[in-house]
Amino acid sequence: MFSFFGCFKKKPAPDNIETWLEIQFPGQFEVLHSNLNFNVMDMYRGKKTALVAEKSDPEVQFVLFWKKDSPDLGLTNEEVQTAFETAKNDVAQARDLFKLLKNKGLENFSVGVIEPAAYILIFTEPDAATRGQVLTKIKSALDAKNTPTSIWIEMMEPSAYGQKFGDIIPHGHWKTETGWQEQEKIMSLNLEYRKEVSVATLMAHWEVNPMSRRGAADREDAYRQAKIWAEKNLPQPFYLEPNQMVGFETDEKDGLAVHYHFPYFDAQPNENDSGLVEPKGYVSGLYHTEKKTFSAIKKQKDL
Repeated sequence: MFSFFGCFKKKPAPDNIETWLEIQFPGQFEVLHSNLNFNVMDMYRGKKTALVAEKSDPEVQFVLFWKKDSPDLGLTNEEVQTAFETAKNDVAQARDLFKLLKNKGLENFSVGVIEPAAYILIFTEPDAATRGQVLTKIKSALDAKNTPTSIWIEMMEPSAYGQKFGDIIPHGHWKTETGWQEQEKIMSLNLEYRKEVSVATLMAHWEVNPMSRRGAADREDAYRQAKIWAEKNLPQPFYLEPNQMVGFETDEKDGLAVHYHFPYFDAQPNENDSGLVEPKGYVSGLYHTEKKTFSAIKKQKDL
């Protein structure tokens, strides 16, 4: 009798999201990442963030929050279904917008929608003529159809095209590829779209990304020009630092210009003291990323 009734022992509750989803939604979802948390307190509390994709359409991705020691992992079927439907709608909108932009002649680009914003990434050299053409095509597409009004346009390194995704940017990209995104993004333009806004007005709002790979090359060029100035204007001997403790910020009036502040010392600090020795001052100036000029150079004591 003991053995017979033992056959009906209750099965243990699932202790991971993969098992729970398979029980509740058989064959429908795949867990791409079960724990994306980098917050120490979330880890302490056992709170986890999962990135989930639909198996039949992997571009449809959404995030779920779960706790291993909670009943049903702290999840409900309704919560999962709502997140799934939202993600499915976002991808449908992204695909519609992609087709619209493609029909307007835009090339080498990808689109993502995360309600209520649309992200348009164009992989091309961002010279002024190209930026104007891109905005003209995007504006024409947006004027033709009701789309999300929060628009993020980002000009990316041409070599990055197709590296991480295809026509559609899946939601998981923004959770797992933030370093890549910052590295490859040359410049961006963010706007609340209105039909009456002209391309000429929008052109004035591009902002360069100093944290990108191209931004690093710009900083090197700015340093080269700053050093030429320093050799003529700073008392010898001196050491001008190209990397550590360099300050920078985009210009408030011209988003394609960056203020750089290179610290200088009497001599190069020892590696062990790097970041600990106070600079005597800074060689500061304004670097224009299109003109490749470093102007308004001056010596200043503090930032």
